[in-house]
Amino acid sequence: MIVGFDMDGVILDFFGYSFVKRTGLDKILLARLIRNRFFRQVFYYLIVRVNKNVKEILISLKEKGDRIVIISCNPSPNGFLEKYLRKNSIPFDGLHLWNRRCPELFFKMLAVQREKCDLYIDDRLLVVQFLHTHLQAKCKLVHFKSQRMPELKKIFYL
Repeated sequence: MIVGFDMDGVILDFFGYSFVKRTGLDKILLARLIRNRFFRQVFYYLIVRVNKNVKEILISLKEKGDRIVIISCNPSPNGFLEKYLRKNSIPFDGLHLWNRRCPELFFKMLAVQREKCDLYIDDRLLVVQFLHTHLQAKCKLVHFKSQRMPELKKIFYL
């Protein structure tokens, strides 16, 4: 099976997001700051953490021989995110990071199609709805919420 995962909000958790909200950094400002190489590294080391439950699922899938593809609209200058994933021992076979050449939703759709994903998991409902409309049941789609972790484990029989 080929399983696609979104990175931010699924594999990676923003445990420091309440701090970001308290300081007044909304998502738009945060997105602009993340483009700065130094701030991106500070952000990922202080505010982001690996979702341990999802990491367990990724390891189990890899052990079963499934192909894991990470598809993210987070651009990564200088390969920072790939290094971050490897440093945190996140298993993956393919990594698609947005290059800003097309709209985010189309980027995700094209990556899911290119990889021929059997299943794709994303935390944004808008993405799941868009893919549902445009992929016409070629790929099973899951809207991820961390409190629904037991449901996700059932999908993979874990």
